[in-house]
Amino acid sequence: MTKDDFLADLARLRTELAELDASDDETRARIIGIIDALERKLEHPDDTEHDENLLDSVRGAVEHFEVSHPRATAIVNQIMMTLGNLGI
Repeated sequence: MTKDDFLADLARLRTELAELDASDDETRARIIGIIDALERKLEHPDDTEHDENLLDSVRGAVEHFEVSHPRATAIVNQIMMTLGNLGI
């Protein structure tokens, strides 16, 4: 998995965010938080201080999205695999 693949997954996650029902504030907040955390990780890959929190956030998102947002779940699962490949 390359950085470009990872950026493509983030773009897909942003697309899912744009397609969310406007009243789904909790899901919107979770996705925005994950995108922000992932972008910080890309900007500072050597900063491992918050890696566990990042993983916890992504895992929590998978659990939250499983039933109501299957496409977001698939994207977040792909991101989890990428993080694992990056050693995070």
